[in-house]
Amino acid sequence: AMTEIVSTAEVYDVWKRRWEAALAACEALGGRADQLVVGPAASADEVKHVEEQLGRPLPSSFSRVVTEFSAKVEMSWFLPEALDPPEPFRSTFCGKCSWDLRRLPELDGERLSWIREVFPNREDAYDVMWHDKLAVQAVGNGDYLAIGQCGGASEALVYLSHDDGKGHGYALGSNFFEAIDRWTRVACCGAEDWQWLPFVTSATSGVNPDCDNAEAWRKWFGLKSDARP
Repeated sequence: AMTEIVSTAEVYDVWKRRWEAALAACEALGGRADQLVVGPAASADEVKHVEEQLGRPLPSSFSRVVTEFSAKVEMSWFLPEALDPPEPFRSTFCGKCSWDLRRLPELDGERLSWIREVFPNREDAYDVMWHDKLAVQAVGNGDYLAIGQCGGASEALVYLSHDDGKGHGYALGSNFFEAIDRWTRVACCGAEDWQWLPFVTSATSGVNPDCDNAEAWRKWFGLKSDARP
């Protein structure tokens, strides 16, 4: 858990600096960095409107981030094709972290259609992972990052794979705030599971930004210092 020695506002500033550093590092390697979008925070009315559309309250950790920090974030980078990262990052080619409060009903509607058409069975260990979640980021390959139960955490940020991905049901953090805080320290590799799996040790460990692989990745990627509050 994060030590509460700094104000939350400072942590959000640090996230922004980490994203900027990741984009700069990718460009320095000859890759493509898209413009960082960090929109304004959401009002209580905006949250209420989305909750009415969803028919449920937002998970508290997500609600906190969108009301205190930003309702819409888009961060993405792509390494040049000619560049081969070292093992165990050979399959790492991009980083993407995004959320958009306004698009949640549409995005979660996609998750629900996967449940209806492919993963209806709550008795099945694979299917049930898709249930009782809230999709907050589309991975782009048919997979999603969603908030819900994982191990003992009720609001974990969990990977949902539609095709037996190794990271299916794995958490990036025990809640949205913690997941983003950890993930930003490894440049938000992914969001495909194989790109961030080098930084987790189990389905419930979350991304460990202090592990040897994380240190090795930052060194190779060119994140000279780990921006921490």
